[in-house]
Amino acid sequence: MESAAALPEGLFFDLISAKEVDTVYELEAKSFPPEEAATIEKLRYRQENAPELFLGAFVPHTGGGRALLGYVNGVLSSEATLTSESMSTHVLGAHTVLIHGVCVASDSRRRGIASALLAEYQRRLEAAGSYERALLIAHEDKLGFYERFGFKSRGLSNISFAGVTWLELEWTVPVEVDRSGSAPHTILPGLLESLQGRSNPQLQGQLLSAFTNGILDVSETEGDRTINRYDLLCVNDVVGVLSLGEG
Repeated sequence: MESAAALPEGLFFDLISAKEVDTVYELEAKSFPPEEAATIEKLRYRQENAPELFLGAFVPHTGGGRALLGYVNGVLSSEATLTSESMSTHVLGAHTVLIHGVCVASDSRRRGIASALLAEYQRRLEAAGSYERALLIAHEDKLGFYERFGFKSRGLSNISFAGVTWLELEWTVPVEVDRSGSAPHTILPGLLESLQGRSNPQLQGQLLSAFTNGILDVSETEGDRTINRYDLLCVNDVVGVLSLGEG
């Protein structure tokens, strides 16, 4: 687990460019055992085909430019689980993100960079509005780290390489509910009649906004309780439709 040390001054996030893949490969080779590290060909494939999923953590470089401190990369898959084939290909327009790795340079670790990088990656996936889930495989000792970001273990992965077993983890991309209220609700023809068990073609519904005094015009007080003067129909984006009976 990373310590609470301050993030490097000037840290920012940006997509990895084609000319930076060689630098990524150098960092990859230094950070992972040879049997686990991606080849330069695989890294180039990911950057060329899924550049929007190849995110780097940078600081301004002395004398200009930027220095790479870490990265996370992935591809898209139409599968709901990880396979050796899906990890090596990119399916354009698919909705499952396969994360290949979260990597930080050895001399920059324990400063919160990996946490900040993964959180930014998740934020961008959520903002894109086109992804359903993110999957990755990890060693068991890394499970706690990923659980802090909402990843849940699916158990042992079907993928086996480097002579060890892996856990498959899943993060479900949150779906944001539009609560802006910019589009007014309408009552579909026949909906009110169906809910009330009526077939009277003369029955017409009215929106609450049609009443001059709003809720005051459709309710009244009797003693210590308020009752409905009409049958009320509540249309809600979250729960669907709720019918409130008269009285």
